[in-house]
Amino acid sequence: MIPSLVAGFGAIAGALGMTSGALLSSIARWGGIIAAIIAVGSALVIAYNEVEWFRNGIHAAWAGIVSATIAVGAAIKTRLAKRSTGQWVSLTILKR
Repeated sequence: MIPSLVAGFGAIAGALGMTSGALLSSIARWGGIIAAIIAVGSALVIAYNEVEWFRNGIHAAWAGIVSATIAVGAAIKTRLAKRSTGQWVSLTILKR
């Protein structure tokens, strides 16, 4: 079983144009990056579930994001309404 795994790994490395050692190094590097991302995500979930001040901070930050998004949306809506009204008026004047 092991010799067939080694041969398969070597075949994959050859198909990718690299040595088995280079492929193993690349897999280890990406595996470490993925493990670190999972560890940070897990720590954030545990902190959110167990630490009240952290959870309150997340809620406050999210409320700020929602408030800013609503304000920007309202400003864009107002600007577009003024612009479209102005264009409508100028089109109406041109038709006369």
